[in-house]
Amino acid sequence: MIAFGTHYLLTIRETERAHVRVFYQGLLGCELHAHDHGVTADIPPNIDLFHFAGGHVLGVQYVADDAPVIGAPEHRLACWMELATDDVDRLRGQLLDFGVKQITDFWDEGHFYFHAPGGQVFRLIHVDEQVA
Repeated sequence: MIAFGTHYLLTIRETERAHVRVFYQGLLGCELHAHDHGVTADIPPNIDLFHFAGGHVLGVQYVADDAPVIGAPEHRLACWMELATDDVDRLRGQLLDFGVKQITDFWDEGHFYFHAPGGQVFRLIHVDEQVA
């Protein structure tokens, strides 16, 4: 059996750090850690680890503004990640109030897709939709 692990990494420009922290900590309620409880040692200062409920950890590596990083249009064509919540309508409203850009041209019109700070694409689902 092969399964996805619980750690993910995004690369985002350094000038987005404050906005990214507000998004993941403030809006999504993640805890920010400088290390990952022994799983990953010696985290460099350009990486934030955001801990989600359920044990998933999203690492955000910040790079210089002139470093090659794909933007929102390229992320739109690359991949998306899923956020599960027990109140989709409430979180969708909070995301829109925060200023995320909704993506409306996916074939899956039954879900809310959006760009997070840095351009990454997320799909919002209800926790009951998760496959165990």
